[in-house]
Amino acid sequence: MPVTAFVAFVKQWTKTAMNVDEPITSCCVCCKEIPLDAAFTPEGTEYVEHFCGLDCYVRFQARAKAEAGSR
Repeated sequence: MPVTAFVAFVKQWTKTAMNVDEPITSCCVCCKEIPLDAAFTPEGTEYVEHFCGLDCYVRFQARAKAEAGSR
């Protein structure tokens, strides 16, 4: 997914109030609670990584690259 598409996706959810009854999950980087239907999963449905926004996704990528470089 291109970054511009991701930014548009995040912008649509940033001003949305959470409903108490809707399922939630946590961002895998900052642990912020987010609605499950607003969680961004760039790897696909077979993975369980969810991000609350582009900043956390970028931090996740940087951490993964640093870990891969230290091997």
